[in-house]
Order: sequence, then C-alpha cells, then structure tokens
Amino acid sequence: TLRSIISSCEIGEAMMQLESALDRVTWEVAKNLQEKRVLLVWMLDGSGSIAKQKAIIAKRLRRVYGELDALQKTDQIPRHEMPLLSGVVSFGAETKFLTENPTEKFETILAAIQNSPVDPSGRENIFTAVNQVLTAWNRYRVQQHRRIMLVAVTDEAGDDFANQLEPSIA
Repeated sequence: TLRSIISSCEIGEAMMQLESALDRVTWEVAKNLQEKRVLLVWMLDGSGSIAKQKAIIAKRLRRVYGELDALQKTDQIPRHEMPLLSGVVSFGAETKFLTENPTEKFETILAAIQNSPVDPSGRENIFTAVNQVLTAWNRYRVQQHRRIMLVAVTDEAGDDFANQLEPSIA
C-alpha cells in the first residue's frame, strides 16, 4: 500500500516512491482497460497528515491520465465508449463524495483532489468508505460491466478496522 511505502521513507525518498506507486497504478489501470472498462476511484485520507502526498498526486495526475489516453489512441487499449471513468472520495469520520458521480473529465478529477477537505476529527474510516463507495457506485459494475479499482491514499491502517474489514472484503 502507499501507506507502507511512505511511512518508511524520508520526504524526498517518499516523493520518489509515491511517484513510482503512481506509475504502478497507471500500469494496473492500463492492464485492466485491456480487458474491460474501468471505474477508478481515488480514495483520499482526509487527515492533514497526507497533504504533501495529495499535492504530489495532483501534480502527477496529468501524466497518469495522459499516458492512459495515449495508450488508447495507439490502440493498446480497446476503444470503448468512455473506457475510463474516475471518482474522488475523501474519508475521515465521514465519507465525502468529492465527485457526485464518476466522470471522464480530467479537470473535475484534478480539482476534486486539489480541493479535498481536511477532516479535523482525526478519524480514518477507510473500510466504511470502501463499503459506501461500492454500494453507491456498484451500478457501474453491474449495469456498465466496469471493473472497479480503488486507490486508497492513507498513512494509517484505519480506525474502523475491527468492525468494517470483513464487510469490506465481502
């Protein structure tokens, strides 16, 4: 996870490793797009402790989506109607859908990440957020036959681990 990558690094080293992790995300999304359409959900820890990581992601995002677009234009990804939709969610004490619905508009995704609010509660309910995302956006999997990919950006294991882990897995 990004948490384990970042927690063991100095800031400069963490930035390089986060960029490598984003390269891996790009590769995984591209690989999945070769098989079917994808809904990519960026799940951001709302605590103030990952502000630097969110800034790195926002800065690098244009490259991630640009590479995916280039792969589609060169027929390395099948040309489906709206092959990639993305959504942005912030989690803390509560889950906030920063994009009301998934979108193909890059600028909407970028703005949602750049403007994601800080949750002052100190709570990080990631597993509750996973359940809420999958419940709210399951129709994209069922009706549009999309693969749902969740990218969680956090520096904690989650405060709701004990009672929400198993439901999230299910």
